[in-house]
Amino acid sequence: MQQSSKVKKTIEARRRVQRSTWWDFGQHSVTIRIDNQVFIDLLCYHLHIMNYTEDIERLRKLGGIPVEYSSLCALYRDYAAPASKIAQLCQQGLLIRIKKGLYLVSEVISGQNPELSLIANHLYGPSYVSLESAQQEYGMIPEAVFSVESITTRRSKHFSTSVGSFHYHRVPGAYYEIGLRIQRTEAGYGYLMATPEKALCDHFVKTGGLQVRSRKAMLEYLIEFMRIDTDRLASMDLSIVDAAAAVGPKRRTLLYLKEAIVCLT
Repeated sequence: MQQSSKVKKTIEARRRVQRSTWWDFGQHSVTIRIDNQVFIDLLCYHLHIMNYTEDIERLRKLGGIPVEYSSLCALYRDYAAPASKIAQLCQQGLLIRIKKGLYLVSEVISGQNPELSLIANHLYGPSYVSLESAQQEYGMIPEAVFSVESITTRRSKHFSTSVGSFHYHRVPGAYYEIGLRIQRTEAGYGYLMATPEKALCDHFVKTGGLQVRSRKAMLEYLIEFMRIDTDRLASMDLSIVDAAAAVGPKRRTLLYLKEAIVCLT
């Protein structure tokens, strides 16, 4: 025999057993009565906030440096499914996926703006920041640069990511190793970048169709087209240009670069 709807409602109402919950508001403490479902909802919300706070504390320790998937898995090794947790963190905006296997903690958590030059080193390597990106960072050129240009020994490649655009240009290994230095971000993270001299050499080596056939033409190109200050050119380390010309492409062009710098000293 089927129960009437009224009986069903009565049984369901009795199942919602009330319970007391104590809430502490500093000097004022109160006791309220809530049913099971409300209690469960509040408990779930409380646990969600606790987990969210715990995630922030874990991720904050990583700072603003790009982190690999394996490192994140190790950070959440106490979870049964670290991969699912990492996906959840990305959905929540706590983690930024730069590419498959490489992540960045949100600047809201790390307190640091994304350092594109640092990211460029981690995104594809071996590589170093150079060309217009390095020249702009050194204050050699007045133009704004909207992508990070790097040099690599691997095949040339381009990445368009959620944090920026990155271009990589291939050069021979012997040439690659010349004229490099470690730059530091404000937070103290190091990344590889060309010296001013090497960045200039890279410009002539990697700019297709650019042919400079005399010292005079080179000087005009540097001052009038690139608008590089003559005092800055005169202070450059010629040994780096010499070394690049000895092993790199466009040897004659790099020698004209050296001669143009010499005439300014």
